[in-house]
Amino acid sequence: IMISILSLVTFIVALVMVSQAQAYFVGIQASQGSIDYNKPTRILFSGRGTDLGIQPQLSALGRAQLYKRNFPSDQIILISVFENADNQPILLKQGWIFPIDNGLKLGTETGSKEILKFSKIRSLEFFGHNSPSLGTQADGLGFRYDFREPIVKSIAPRFMSGAYAIIHGCNSGWTIAQDLSNKWNIAVAGSFTGTRFERLHSDGHFYVDEENRAPSKEWATINPDLNEKCSRGGCLRMRPSFSHYNGKWGDFQGPLLSHYKFFCQLNERDCEKSMAQSLYGYLAEKSLRQNASFAEFSQVAKEWLCPIYKVRDKVEDCMQQLGEIEAGRGNMQISYVINDAQLTCTLKSCKAVMTCDDHKCKVSNRSSTNSDTIAQEYLHLLNGFRALQQDGF
Repeated sequence: IMISILSLVTFIVALVMVSQAQAYFVGIQASQGSIDYNKPTRILFSGRGTDLGIQPQLSALGRAQLYKRNFPSDQIILISVFENADNQPILLKQGWIFPIDNGLKLGTETGSKEILKFSKIRSLEFFGHNSPSLGTQADGLGFRYDFREPIVKSIAPRFMSGAYAIIHGCNSGWTIAQDLSNKWNIAVAGSFTGTRFERLHSDGHFYVDEENRAPSKEWATINPDLNEKCSRGGCLRMRPSFSHYNGKWGDFQGPLLSHYKFFCQLNERDCEKSMAQSLYGYLAEKSLRQNASFAEFSQVAKEWLCPIYKVRDKVEDCMQQLGEIEAGRGNMQISYVINDAQLTCTLKSCKAVMTCDDHKCKVSNRSSTNSDTIAQEYLHLLNGFRALQQDGF
């Protein structure tokens, strides 16, 4: 009998673990009350991290903290999965509740149906592993959010004026961000290489969260700017690498970008306002408040674009060069891509063609001639700030 009871308990525990591993949830902070599908909303979609653990989710939570501070009237929604047995209890302690929590796998269809319930989307962001063709890993291998599917295009009418999207993940700019800027008719940012996590250090700077990439192992335990513990998502952000991607999806050596790049098919002023607004959710050394000055905004814009190193010479050089460009006397063709040229891009597109099958991708017809991509991106952000000051958020 004891063996039978033990077997039954083991079976139940295994069943719960399997159920949890396959469940996705839609979360909201208890302080915001129940979900209101007609309220202006910021959606953070964090896929299963697998080998990354909860780092994608923590990166999403960092942006949630800033949206809560800067846009208190906006509803903040987290669509994600419980990565492990500790994930749900920790989120509950942080004030999240889960009005929707089921046993379905998170993927393109299920994720889109949840997103489509919201009628006023201000921003939509994806976090996690990303394939340049198959999209964001949503719930483990085989369950991705595939941006090519027809249901994804149907989200377009749900976006409010001034909305934007960011695909925080590897190689999301070559095709995905550019295509979505047309499908959704909003500003969309993506990357042109691998992505990695940057962590707040006790010295107040962010560094790559890898061995020997920071001055010491004395990482911050709290973000004083947010007055938030790092365990609650106040100290981790997801950003592109600065050298070419060479991995599962191919070797993309050649002209590329070392920063997230926005694409937008609207008039330039509207594009710039959306781009600038996105930085009010960016976790920086001194993150923006809605009443930020021009100097404070320009500093965060530099931090958004510039590389991060243990020795900060290149970081400071990048910030100085962008400052010179702002003053109208800098070198517009600066680049901080490592060992490759900077790809030539505009707000509309880039001079490159990526083709993929389900296993590999390759890039052809790239151009880096007279590339001023990072300089122009910085100026667009500054113009966006000025426009927001005139027109409002």
